[in-house]
Amino acid sequence: MSISTKEVLQNHKKIIIDFIKNKIGRVKGIDEFEKRTGHRLSRNVMSTSLRSVRLELEAIQKLDDPDLDDIQELIQWKKKVQKKKFNRHNKKDVVVFEPEPFGIWVIGDPHLDNDGCNFELLLQQMKMVQSSKTRIFASCVGDLSDNWIGRLGVLYSNTSITAEDGWRLSKWFLSQLSWLFFVGGNHDAWASRAGINPLGWLCSLTNVAAYGEDEVRLEIHFNEKEEKYDKIIIQARHDHKGRSWFHSSHGPNKESMLDGEGHIFVSGHIHTWAYLQTEQRHGRLTHAIRVKGYKQIDSYAKKNQFYTQLHGESCLIVIDPKKKGPQRILVFWDLESGIRYLNSIN
Repeated sequence: MSISTKEVLQNHKKIIIDFIKNKIGRVKGIDEFEKRTGHRLSRNVMSTSLRSVRLELEAIQKLDDPDLDDIQELIQWKKKVQKKKFNRHNKKDVVVFEPEPFGIWVIGDPHLDNDGCNFELLLQQMKMVQSSKTRIFASCVGDLSDNWIGRLGVLYSNTSITAEDGWRLSKWFLSQLSWLFFVGGNHDAWASRAGINPLGWLCSLTNVAAYGEDEVRLEIHFNEKEEKYDKIIIQARHDHKGRSWFHSSHGPNKESMLDGEGHIFVSGHIHTWAYLQTEQRHGRLTHAIRVKGYKQIDSYAKKNQFYTQLHGESCLIVIDPKKKGPQRILVFWDLESGIRYLNSIN
């Protein structure tokens, strides 16, 4: 009775190995295999079995007799790649400021090229920031533009702005402000290809201090003269995982408890806004922030019965390094009031 190559390799590989070691070929091997097992193989099955096992033995032989010089080169290369990979994975950005009050304008998902973007409001707020007497840095939690792909590409038929104009608008917007950090969103990732990251490139052109495709971890240090001022750690993501019926800040707040070091945790993505200030164990004060963004008209939200909020598209974080306790970091949801306060303490 004949059997398949798969059965030979699974159940009788030792016999085939013996044939190869004793230089028994296909024709003689068929007779010998039948004597040992009672199965008579076809010429094709015997040839395939011998070839498969021979290749396997050759590969094993190469592993058993490595070129030591090649192995050492490979080891050194792996160590270099690992160091680079681990450094990138554990990357944190550090900026150093004078210990004077400053502001961080946290911008929610802009979706600049979407007709539902409240662009007029965004321009008004941008002018407020630009006219502030005190330094205010801009930051964003992602989704700069729509970048529709795949089946979502049909949505371009519902917009008055082309994808090309969307990129021109994005470049202009990034060039108008002094940027502290920008973290990519899922819509930004849709524009990326192998080795090409348009948003990352735009951020490098416009001198964004810290950019991350998925996450930014930024440490703000202060020039120390007579007195030492504690650093401030910001973790920004497009989205912090975790949802709660009770509070939209659940994701960033959960991260603030698990992180153990950070002070400000900001995200966007779900087009709702929320804020929760908490004193963690050992006195660390944390700020869990979710900004809504500027997409005020959203067909996806309407289809899925997500209600549209009227406020919280962005917020202003005012930091006074010289103060202690809750007054050191304040969050304002009315941008004009926040800027007025910031200017008053300088």
